Amino acid sequence: MKELTGVIRDWDQESQRGEIAGDDGRVYCFSANHWTETEAPEVDGGVRFVCENGRDVSTVEYILIEHIPILKVEAFSPLGELILSEKSRFIGGPWRMHSDALAWMAAAEKIHRELAEIPISDISALLRGDHFPISARGSVVKYCYGLAFELYFKWILTEAGVSYPERGERGHRLSVLLGRLPTPVLNRLRTIYSEFLSVERRELKILSAHVHGVDQVACDWSTLDRFVKNIDDFHFVTGRYAKPEDYSAFQTLSSSLSKEMNMYMDSDDFFELGNILLAYEPDVNDYKEVSG
Repeated sequence: MKELTGVIRDWDQESQRGEIAGDDGRVYCFSANHWTETEAPEVDGGVRFVCENGRDVSTVEYILIEHIPILKVEAFSPLGELILSEKSRFIGGPWRMHSDALAWMAAAEKIHRELAEIPISDISALLRGDHFPISARGSVVKYCYGLAFELYFKWILTEAGVSYPERGERGHRLSVLLGRLPTPVLNRLRTIYSEFLSVERRELKILSAHVHGVDQVACDWSTLDRFVKNIDDFHFVTGRYAKPEDYSAFQTLSSSLSKEMNMYMDSDDFFELGNILLAYEPDVNDYKEVSG
């Protein structure tokens, strides 16, 4: 069995038969017996269809409105010349991805602000039991923060029709996703980031706790690309897949042990920046470079 999407290329109301141009490049025949909708099929309608035997159409339905991200309008002259071509966000589309990104960022900020005043000076309790503040700030807050950006970048790529890795570590590396954004969108995000940092007294600070105290981690936050790389390097996203033996509460020279889950954001500016970046909704005409 296979499931495909396509466009109705032909429909004859009298014979109750038609053709679908599938997204795999093939043409599929279908009839009213395969049609699941109440209204008759219309030429150029986007559809989803199933071939139970892998070859012939079994059922056909219109693509749901939330799966249509961009509405393209074209107008032609009486001579057939294109005189207008505009794109706009449709009422549907993958808005849920953007909404979820904002929700994860809100969750990260809420937990951070509730726990930011609790001092973390010694995490040796992890050797005997639990240490809630470092687990919440070093793990949960960062996971929420990183996932917010992952969903945001994937929302833009989905709207733009750009493919991206969906499995494995590359599917969760923000640097990989950032590099696939349409150039106008990426440049605008870089500008937003630079403008944020240009304000006096902005501070993006990461602390690392261990059994002997807390140290500030030296980081380069000068550009959006460095910011995203730091999030990747500190396992904001992939850390939630780690095994306990991968981490140490001690300071160590070992290259096989890391302390990322003992690191935490210690400045409110991280969250103000996150909200500003995620609030940017690109102009869909900036997608034309990659999605045409």
